[in-house]
Amino acid sequence: MVYGIVKGLDRDKIDVFILSLSKGPKDDSVQRFSELDIHINTLDNSRVRGYFSNRLGVQQFIDEQKINLVHSHGIRADQINSTLQNVKRFTTVHNFPDEDYRFRYGKFMGSILAAKHKGVFKKIPNRICCSQSLATRFQGKDKINMEFVRNGIDIKRFSSVKDSAEKNSLRKELDLPVGTKIFVVCGGVSYLKNPMLILGAFNRNQLKDTMLLFLGDGELLDKLSSENANPNIRFQGKTDR
Repeated sequence: MVYGIVKGLDRDKIDVFILSLSKGPKDDSVQRFSELDIHINTLDNSRVRGYFSNRLGVQQFIDEQKINLVHSHGIRADQINSTLQNVKRFTTVHNFPDEDYRFRYGKFMGSILAAKHKGVFKKIPNRICCSQSLATRFQGKDKINMEFVRNGIDIKRFSSVKDSAEKNSLRKELDLPVGTKIFVVCGGVSYLKNPMLILGAFNRNQLKDTMLLFLGDGELLDKLSSENANPNIRFQGKTDR
């Protein structure tokens, strides 16, 4: 998501900085961002040390670089963002904490974290949900006003293939059936995402010449894949193809 936003910004008008609180995973993400001609920085703090120094470190970075706008995501980053001064503050909201945190951390700790994060949201002036339904839930249950911008995709990378010959060639390359309508589910195969609902609906309808393709991993991937008896349902797992 962040990569897509940064890639679409006009670098002639906007100078982009990415600041991580701690050292990120060893993958190709840093290289991908570096190719976009942006500034990548890290405070390189552990969670313990960061608890005491991250807020001051971020504020100092903002002041030194003369940052005009800060965009955060996640409870740690949002907590810091909620206290920053002399800068426009935005956060992106991708889940409903009451549900997500209970699945991730258990009922007791999840409830505490959810209440804390919702309190932090109220201190950030500009709150953007990734869907209208999510914004409506916050406004209804918690009386927290949220704007929404739906998640987008890179239309250059994922443009539609209009030529049937090219489409058939790609399907063969990806080991997908030619001449079949394919329903694709992208995301975590987890209790939180509830893939069983889609599986049940697909199996009940028994549609002809169709396939249900799951892309993504999660704690239910092995279980559902091994239990699946429908040859028209495939669990591909996480893939970059």
